[in-house]
Amino acid sequence: VMRGLTVLGATVVILAHTNKYEKNGQLVFEGVGDVRNDVDELIYIRSTEPDDNGFITMSLSHDKQRSFAKPISFKFNKLLIMLIYTKLTRFIKKCKFIIINLFEV
Repeated sequence: VMRGLTVLGATVVILAHTNKYEKNGQLVFEGVGDVRNDVDELIYIRSTEPDDNGFITMSLSHDKQRSFAKPISFKFNKLLIMLIYTKLTRFIKKCKFIIINLFEV
């Protein structure tokens, strides 16, 4: 199915979590072998615990690669992420409330 979509020009993105670790502590994709075989890129996202200033580092690295993309890392402030999440959650609840009220009239 994925190859059929990409032939038509689509980009397929699959998000999954890992629950396996190698002996050296690295993440390992396991489970559905067909997915690993069918994808062009297999990228891991690793995050650290917050440092003393509340910053989390998220790093993207390849396990399987056909592009010229390079590993990259980002730093996020945990408090800012929590604030954005809280505001988005409140906004979504307000939207649901408005939509429900529109249909009850």
